Amino acid sequence: MRAHSNAGLTWLLLCILGIAVTGSCMLFGVAADAASATPTPPAPGTAQPECLLESLHPYPSFINQTWTISNSAASSAKVRLHFARLETEASYDVLILRDGLGQEVARYSGDFPSGFWTDPLAGEVVRAQLVTDGSRTGWGFCIDRLETVESTPAVSTAASTATSTSTVAPTPVPDVRLRIEPARSDVAQGMIFWVDVVLATGDEPVDSVDTTMTFDPTLLQVVDDLGNPAATIVGGTALPVPLVNRVDNEAGKIAYGAGRKLGDSSPAGDLLIASIRFRALAQTLAPDGTRLRFGGASQAYPKDNRSSAPCRTAR
Repeated sequence: MRAHSNAGLTWLLLCILGIAVTGSCMLFGVAADAASATPTPPAPGTAQPECLLESLHPYPSFINQTWTISNSAASSAKVRLHFARLETEASYDVLILRDGLGQEVARYSGDFPSGFWTDPLAGEVVRAQLVTDGSRTGWGFCIDRLETVESTPAVSTAASTATSTSTVAPTPVPDVRLRIEPARSDVAQGMIFWVDVVLATGDEPVDSVDTTMTFDPTLLQVVDDLGNPAATIVGGTALPVPLVNRVDNEAGKIAYGAGRKLGDSSPAGDLLIASIRFRALAQTLAPDGTRLRFGGASQAYPKDNRSSAPCRTAR
């Protein structure tokens, strides 16, 4: 990286993903994908399941793909899906099930190597949305059976169809965005600095939010008020009840979720969700710098328990 001297210090320019940066911006290093996790092989002598619907094995990083599975049986007021196997990076890569209207009905993350049945899902159409971040991957998923609630456990796959699409269900909450403030910071190597995580909801009140963020752990480190590596970030004031707060400095990952207090009104507008204290560890040779990335599975949960909405990244 090109660096210049300013008052005896070698200054680095940090720019955060999500805000347009003008001028000749030298960034602080691009976060590179970590090596994909080796998928768990089936046990010796175990036959691979026949899948009605499946991801790649292993699935790639940075995908947001939706598949549709439908049952043409006339009695299918509700359907259940059977996962022969589901394995994703826990908390960071998620599989979201949506009904025919695009509303989220369930989400899964982690390892389920023995499979499971879902709860009954209303409607004749179910959509499976796989959202992954940029680090470790996993085996993915395989849906091998579908049954109507009214039918016997025997399943006829002849009535089932599975198609893959690149579209995502419409966002029920308008223009909900996550952004980082300030959009960029000039920091010296070794300096500790703050960034804020802001949820912009417009006029839409929300009850809670959850998000994941990734950063390059060779260049940045989340630290506490003493400058030591931190296991959590600082919660914000708008949604003050922490639901999940976890930092993995070795992997360069942050998982954070928060909600309103019981009895409080649901806030709207530009909401301070959390603040992150970073230390700049090293220079980078990358000309376009480092980026703090929001995970594609970030969700805002509107007032009155309406369906959740994906949070878009401000650009």
